[in-house]
Amino acid sequence: MDLGHTRPDEGQFCSRVKDAYKSVSAIFEQEHLKRLEGLVAAVEDPWLTMNGAGAPAAEEQLLHLAARWAHIAQHGEQLRGFAGALAEIEQSQSSINYPELQQAPSNSLRLQRLEARGALLARAAAKLHEDVSTVAEDYHSAMTELSAQFLAWDAALERRIAARQ
Repeated sequence: MDLGHTRPDEGQFCSRVKDAYKSVSAIFEQEHLKRLEGLVAAVEDPWLTMNGAGAPAAEEQLLHLAARWAHIAQHGEQLRGFAGALAEIEQSQSSINYPELQQAPSNSLRLQRLEARGALLARAAAKLHEDVSTVAEDYHSAMTELSAQFLAWDAALERRIAARQ
């Protein structure tokens, strides 16, 4: 599986890892694997006691080797599936451990600095908004008063013109 520089779909990747884990767990939980472990322990214990915890005799080693090969032949498909699942997990480790994760601490510091600068900018923007609002209100009040004054002067002029006529 060539992962290249593209990241697999996270949901698909998680489901594939879960499937691989289930298949591996199923192999280890199977009764015949437990039975094999018991048989191997039963065979190894006499070897260790008979030979003073040394290596088993050549005949016993051959029997043990034959038992292993028989088990491998009998459960070859499951073992190939298990090996494939392990290979897939190994290949996908680079996808799990993105190089960008190495930069996370420095990125965290950068984000904290950006947040601090953003807070300063937000306060400055709020202050500027407040100042602009004050100027706009003062301008509106001045224009309203100026308009009222113009209307008063207009009314006074019209009264004078009406009085002369």
